[in-house]
Amino acid sequence: FYGSLLIMALVACRSLAGRWHWMISACLLAILAGNPMGLFVCGHMLAPVIASPGCRRILSRGAFRLGGVAALVLAAMAASYRLLAEPVAPLVWWADQIGLPARYDSAHAQAAVEALMLFAAAILLGPVQRLLSTAPIQWLGRYSFSLYLVHFPILLTVASIVFTTTQGWHAASLWATAAGIAVTLPVMWGFERLVDAPAIALSRRVRRPVMPALT
Repeated sequence: FYGSLLIMALVACRSLAGRWHWMISACLLAILAGNPMGLFVCGHMLAPVIASPGCRRILSRGAFRLGGVAALVLAAMAASYRLLAEPVAPLVWWADQIGLPARYDSAHAQAAVEALMLFAAAILLGPVQRLLSTAPIQWLGRYSFSLYLVHFPILLTVASIVFTTTQGWHAASLWATAAGIAVTLPVMWGFERLVDAPAIALSRRVRRPVMPALT
């Protein structure tokens, strides 16, 4: 929710502040580098750059493709193993200096690095882009925001109740996962149809976009 508000504020800032928007965003990114909100700012700043034709030509070169492979491997390693503390120590140190709520510890800093590596792999690797352009993945993308919003309340209610009332750790994990998925999918579908899609339609009626759509 806070990330959505931040993105809307940054879009308004881009419209109102012109070129100063980049300086404002860069300062905000520096402040939020040790906080999950920093990833929203990073994506906001990179989106128009990556969508530009010049950037696409540069990123299509072989060296950048190798970088994409490396980023994908690093993301898989970060998702599978606990990294050493040293690579994420600067993020954790900066988070402690700023002292914002929900600041990174070493585990969450590693998750941020993993997310950035996956993002880099998607930008640099054509096969990953083609995979993300397939119909099933696009369907998931359509519902991803609704899934993101509803899964955590269900995890803390339905899945937790099933987990705590089932005997045996492995059985409890299995049944809690199954129950969580079974409840999340229809709730996700209903939320997208009844809340998310109407909200997007309403936003288009209230005000025209402040920027042309990126293609």
